[in-house]
Amino acid sequence: AWERVAGPYVSSLSFRCSPSMFDFFRFCKVNLPQLPSGEKYVITSYQAFRTDKEKAARFLEYTTFGPTLDEVAALSSFSLWTQNQIYNIPPTLHREYYRTHADARRLQNEQMGGIGTSPCSPNSRWREAAFSTKDRNKDMSVQQRSSLWVLRVDGYVRTVVSNVTLDVDDGRSINNGGSYEICIDKYIARAGSFAVEVSNSCTYFLQVPKVNHVSSG
Repeated sequence: AWERVAGPYVSSLSFRCSPSMFDFFRFCKVNLPQLPSGEKYVITSYQAFRTDKEKAARFLEYTTFGPTLDEVAALSSFSLWTQNQIYNIPPTLHREYYRTHADARRLQNEQMGGIGTSPCSPNSRWREAAFSTKDRNKDMSVQQRSSLWVLRVDGYVRTVVSNVTLDVDDGRSINNGGSYEICIDKYIARAGSFAVEVSNSCTYFLQVPKVNHVSSG
């Protein structure tokens, strides 16, 4: 193989290669400049010798994302290794890895391009807050169980809290239970709070509680 090396002719050598879709089928030409008197070109060649361990490492460098020393030592047959990869080992797919580790949060529904993770699968993501902006216009029910209060939306328990206190000047609470509409879209919610409608007024705020599914008795 010809290559440019350091020296007085490194900038003047020009290689012209015929186009080919495969590099090993390309033919290249180079015009060698006239040498001064007494100098000559020398063509050298060498034959590399690799041990079985080096051949195994080279093979695995091409066929994996990088071998370990144990994998290099265990490789005895390239053909058997290839057959084992095809027929016995499940594929490690980039798309599957991406879907597992990508952030699956979506603010709206999408017909295409969405990714999701099952709630029970490894690396699934759970939010800390019991409510979000998706709950606007839904009814939140408040029900007492022993000394705790259970908050539900659409019949599903969102969290269990010790009290439900409205963020208003008169200190009123909704610890008497009942159902209240979450009216976030009717009023600008404060940071970390959401609004509920009480007596046809959407000016009553609750601090967003954290998810807490302790036993309510």
